[in-house]
Amino acid sequence: MKRSIMTIVLLASLAGMGLQADNSRHEMPQRGVQGMKMILQDLNLSDAQKEQLRALRAEKRAQRVANAKDPRPNPADFFSDKSFDKAAFIARACEHFQRRLEARADFLEKLYAILDSDQRKTLQEALRRRAPKRMR
Repeated sequence: MKRSIMTIVLLASLAGMGLQADNSRHEMPQRGVQGMKMILQDLNLSDAQKEQLRALRAEKRAQRVANAKDPRPNPADFFSDKSFDKAAFIARACEHFQRRLEARADFLEKLYAILDSDQRKTLQEALRRRAPKRMR
């Protein structure tokens, strides 16, 4: 009897935690990949545009796999017995960030080329709404 009550209490608390976690997710703005998917769904893409977008995503995925071989710099690699090479670490981190930024800019440029003028305006408005307040 005691065991079954404990089981019921445990299951009820886990279910409550699951519902709470599920509700908190919906309150947060969509960011990253999921946010971009939502924006692209609102653009009413034609079949040809959807196919171009699939190809663009495949290209981006392949590029991401290639870039995974060159991970972000590990600060431990820039320590010696006597010092930390701050300049080399900053240079390496900037190179890494620059590659990621260029890949994102290339994706957005190619995406923008796929869209017609109305879709471009819709994309711009959606990205502005999605941007953090500090970027507006």
